[in-house]
Amino acid sequence: MHTPTLTIVEKNRIKASTLEQRVCEILQWTDEQYAEFMFINGLKYLKRYFQNNTELIDEFKLNKLFWSWWKNSWAIRNEVFVSDVERMNIVNGFETARRVNEAIYLGLNCPKELSKELKPDVVLYNSIKESKQL
Repeated sequence: MHTPTLTIVEKNRIKASTLEQRVCEILQWTDEQYAEFMFINGLKYLKRYFQNNTELIDEFKLNKLFWSWWKNSWAIRNEVFVSDVERMNIVNGFETARRVNEAIYLGLNCPKELSKELKPDVVLYNSIKESKQL
């Protein structure tokens, strides 16, 4: 029987989902807590990156491509987080370890720092420009 070959996109989705589950395990978060944290930080990132330019913030926050880009960049940071936590061997059930892990994760996803390091690419800007022309 022939097994279908997964596309790169499908492989990346599976990997991102697996990492998300691992992050939730490590932090003892629910899926809802994780999704809310990612969404709120996406909005905070936009506010910082666009320095409160409400027009650009509104255009980006309603753009599906922005949120795909945000999730992809988030998955990359999840991979770094999981790898670092497992390497440091602070993955255990103790509340202290959970708080240390959470502090690491919050720092890794700090909108203030991300707004300095993470830049939307030209594809995102073009997507915004095209949606304004419709």
